[in-house]
Amino acid sequence: MEQTVVERISAPARVRESGDLRRVYRPWPFFGLDLALTWIPLWVLVAGQRLEWFEDSFALIALAGGSATLSAVVFVHFTRVRGFARDFWVRAIDPRRIGIAWWPVILFLQLLINVVAVLFSLFGGGSLEQLQLSEAFLAAPIGFLAFTLVFGPIPEELGWRGYGLDALRSRMNLLEASLVLAVFWALWHLPLVFVRGSFQNGLLEHLPTLITFFI
Repeated sequence: MEQTVVERISAPARVRESGDLRRVYRPWPFFGLDLALTWIPLWVLVAGQRLEWFEDSFALIALAGGSATLSAVVFVHFTRVRGFARDFWVRAIDPRRIGIAWWPVILFLQLLINVVAVLFSLFGGGSLEQLQLSEAFLAAPIGFLAFTLVFGPIPEELGWRGYGLDALRSRMNLLEASLVLAVFWALWHLPLVFVRGSFQNGLLEHLPTLITFFI
């Protein structure tokens, strides 16, 4: 029987050979823990802002932002399958596993998407000033990039792509897994809509944009 993508790429040799991916992956407990580690600190932050106990909390934001990776690490290391944890970390840090042709996509696709989005916005009255670099980036470019990566792509990729998507793929096809992951992604971001100062909270003034963000 032909192996699936998750069997060929994601699982270590011992698990691939046994074919028992359902035994090592726990998608629903994983997403449950991830949502708990995200929603609890974020809703506490929302309550704190509403009650004027505090306006911001680095600890709460850090816990919520790193919840996906923390959840993945917990479930990866508790499988007790030799090589499974090593496979996870090798896939996370070994750049040699990425083909040369994919590096331009990785480095420039998001930039291209943003530029195209700005150009489309011109038809709705937008301005080319949107292409200007942000003041925060110009003031401290290294710190800005580090903060953006640490509180966004890195923990989300390690958690949702490194474990969550593979866990779903052990029980359903790629389309079904992608749609389920999209629902969890939306739920994960939902509390941020009510956190003052967040990007999502700023979109409350532009409901169509907020809706398209979740879509």
